Amino acid sequence: MPSVGINEQKSHLYFSENPLEFDPPLVKKKNVYFIPIRSLTSFFDGDITRSKKDHSFNIQLKNIPFKIKPNVKKYTINNQTKIFKHPPFIYKTRLYVPLIEYLENFNISIIKKNNHFYAIDHTPTSPELSKKIPLSYPPYNDPSSKKNMFLPISKQTLPIKTSRFHGKEKTDITDFIRYLGYKIETIDHHFLLKKNNIVYAFKTNSNQVKLIQNKTVHTKTLSYKPTIKNQRFYVSLKPFLNDLGFDYIATNDTITILKKLNNIRLDNESKITLNKNSRIKIGAGHTLNNPPRIFWDFGFTKCPNHPIKTQTPTIKKITFGQKKTTCRMVVHFEKNHRVLVSHNSPISTSFSFEKTTPSKKIPRHKQITQHQQSLRGKVIIIDPGHGGSDPGAVTKTNDYEKYYTLDISKRIQTLLQKKGAKTILLRSNDSNPSLYQRVKKINRSNGDFLISVHINSFINSIANGSETYYYKQSEKLAAKYVQKHLAKQLKLKNNGVKHAKMYILRYSKIPGVLIEPCFMTNKHEYTLLKTNAFKQKIAKATVDGVEEYFKNK
Repeated sequence: MPSVGINEQKSHLYFSENPLEFDPPLVKKKNVYFIPIRSLTSFFDGDITRSKKDHSFNIQLKNIPFKIKPNVKKYTINNQTKIFKHPPFIYKTRLYVPLIEYLENFNISIIKKNNHFYAIDHTPTSPELSKKIPLSYPPYNDPSSKKNMFLPISKQTLPIKTSRFHGKEKTDITDFIRYLGYKIETIDHHFLLKKNNIVYAFKTNSNQVKLIQNKTVHTKTLSYKPTIKNQRFYVSLKPFLNDLGFDYIATNDTITILKKLNNIRLDNESKITLNKNSRIKIGAGHTLNNPPRIFWDFGFTKCPNHPIKTQTPTIKKITFGQKKTTCRMVVHFEKNHRVLVSHNSPISTSFSFEKTTPSKKIPRHKQITQHQQSLRGKVIIIDPGHGGSDPGAVTKTNDYEKYYTLDISKRIQTLLQKKGAKTILLRSNDSNPSLYQRVKKINRSNGDFLISVHINSFINSIANGSETYYYKQSEKLAAKYVQKHLAKQLKLKNNGVKHAKMYILRYSKIPGVLIEPCFMTNKHEYTLLKTNAFKQKIAKATVDGVEEYFKNK
């Protein structure tokens, strides 16, 4: 018999297309929705313990500690006291917390639609752990004494033309702007730059610039005042270049324009995010030992002039070295680490570092043999999600997820077979074997690994990026490797690896992962998904991740 005033709800909470399972269910009390916190800790791979001394619950969720007592509004987060508007309580032996209030601690908002709840994460990095570190560059005066501007990528040289306005020397930057791909228009005393559906509206002798995108206008204050004369655009060169993500080095009578690193954010003790000029390309990095470090070379890029002391147990420091037009960034460690590079956006890249365990040195010819043979003879089960009467996600144009999961699964099968693996496809046409039938076939196959292929969807079209799911703790390493390659090759937002009680992962007896490489409900990612090249990238990234897992497990 249910408790007085508490109504159980047949609702799901979605963080993407995959709902969080409630046991016991989500409930409604006095028009407020409450969630069993143990379901959250299970979904996010957290932890919960109960103190016999004061009957409080100690919860570790997304690396944030909480202390909550039933029927008490006060609680602590990171040892700081906060207050619930609606107190938590015990129901069916589980601690329940107010759904919307609790998730606000993670900057997650909730949308309710058709009796279900959809979570929107507004901050990919926890602000409590994040620290932005500015990068300093040597000061330069505006190059009035220089004659030329050299653009090393295109190997073009532009003459530097300066004029004096109200006693200040300013540089004509019009041709350089055109080189960057901006369309230029002058109207009255305004100078308009247009690129990628964004318009920058400068006004002569004003330090305000308006940014117009999708009929939304933002105003930014500049450290300089541009001048417009005879349809030419004159600025103080150094600050203008910095705003665009550029800097320069000066030699003789020429300045060489270089791309620029803007700042580094220390997300936690083993993850950093680099904000940069969008044209800087970043690869996997190069590992060195004695002492342990990983470095990247950024072509045509200006180096900061000071190292960074991070003061974390993992990363000792970050140093920079300029060699002609190449900037080398070196991350120094106490012990050997490997790196996962995630391209969050064209101007932001994250580096996550994992400690490596020492291994015996293997002769190079044996390493090559092991690399080539890591999948040979392995039995890999491939599960194309949905099918038949179950279309999966459906777009506004009535395009179905089931077609893409089958296409990508067949591409994965082909690549695995080329590497000597034996493959079993759980469906090869537009059929819909039940989850029970799929699991039954998996468990009878004597297979080595399972790959379940899905395409993500969400109520909000802003949701984007790739993610990989696991259920058993033994699958977490495989999920990390697969997600690493999806993030690297697809170059979408890296949503990371996630723990979830997916039926097919939960009840299969072999290790496996479920991939969600992109969102069909996101316009940009759906456009990519319709191309054969992108589907092939998904397949290759998945196989590369599984191959690395078998090499290192």
